[in-house]
Amino acid sequence: FISRNTWKMAEFIENKEITMTMKILKVVLTVLILGLSIPGFIFPQQQYKPPQTILPEPILKSILTEISGQLAFDNEVILAGYNHIRSEEEFKTFFYEGEYLAKKLKEYGIDEVRLEDVAEKMPERKEWWMGVEAELWMKEPEEKRLSRSIEHPALLVRGSDPGEWEGEAVYVDRRDIPKLKDMDLKGKILLTPDYPTLFREAFAKGALGIISYYVSENVQVDPGQVMFNMGGFKKGETESKVFCFQIWRELGEQLKNLIFSEKKPVLRASAKTASYPYKLDTIFACIKGKNPQEKGLMFTAHLFERPFKQGANDNASGCVTLAEMARTISTLIRQGKIERPERSIYFLMSEEGSGTMAFFRKYPEVGDKILGVINMDMVGEDLDKNQAFFLLEKPFYSRASFLEALTGHFTDYVFA
Repeated sequence: FISRNTWKMAEFIENKEITMTMKILKVVLTVLILGLSIPGFIFPQQQYKPPQTILPEPILKSILTEISGQLAFDNEVILAGYNHIRSEEEFKTFFYEGEYLAKKLKEYGIDEVRLEDVAEKMPERKEWWMGVEAELWMKEPEEKRLSRSIEHPALLVRGSDPGEWEGEAVYVDRRDIPKLKDMDLKGKILLTPDYPTLFREAFAKGALGIISYYVSENVQVDPGQVMFNMGGFKKGETESKVFCFQIWRELGEQLKNLIFSEKKPVLRASAKTASYPYKLDTIFACIKGKNPQEKGLMFTAHLFERPFKQGANDNASGCVTLAEMARTISTLIRQGKIERPERSIYFLMSEEGSGTMAFFRKYPEVGDKILGVINMDMVGEDLDKNQAFFLLEKPFYSRASFLEALTGHFTDYVFA
């Protein structure tokens, strides 16, 4: 359209100079309009250039060549391929995770690796509760085993009492909470899709226990999941021994359907528990810098959340990531492909929260050596499956630092 009008304008203009200008313009416009169909050698595509990083390209290539997601994954499978009931021996020595990772870090040639129990600095904590064994059976309308802790370690909720119970199952949900005080629950076992602690008042009415099939995650992704109840079991005011079990959604719905049919289910539950002296296994490792007197950078991740849960994502994934980071840096230093860093790099892995607190209570001088801390928690989470996202928060301009540029460059490079 533009070219056609340009040609008509040129025919009616007698001034030769303007005519020549319009001819040139006609060619330019025609080429632009037809540009998409012109061979690529005339309009070459822009070559992809990766984002610039603070690290020189040779160092970046050395890191990318050495670092291994497969090694990190293999370590994670060994650490938390499945959850297990901890043995008494683990409470007498070190937990499995700590011993394994400390050994691997030493194999990797990290300058300093220490594994120790720092529980002495948390005197307010006395013991760890541990579920040893639990089973759930249906006695009526037919006898069959429904679940056991050797298969589902999350079955027995922290804080349950040891014992054996048998009673008719009754269904409750959060709509029944105001009615609990008027319900006859003596000798009954409560079944609920909600969080079990909401119904602790039922024990004052004689309830024997609570079985919950509450799940916070997407059931469709993993319909057989049994969620660890990390909040523990709050029993309220009761002198009787009571229990709390966690089961999967499908089993819970099956029991619910039986309750609302003419076949009232009678359930039997049994539990064995143990209490062990409080311990906080902690790994401290260090890649020494050229100037160890300068403040360094610390990376943290928690080895476990209470002894009864070993989480592949939360947070074996963070620990194996730190181990692979340490292995890569240490290896490249030994190979002479990168220089030893100016500042030391520290790694700390312990029980979430209390372990870190106890460590710095015991070694306050380490805190004086730290410029900043990066915590690696649940880095194995699949962002797509969990409908999550990677969020980089930047400080106010009044608090800007080189860390903003560093993390920004990292994010641009990884997500490009």
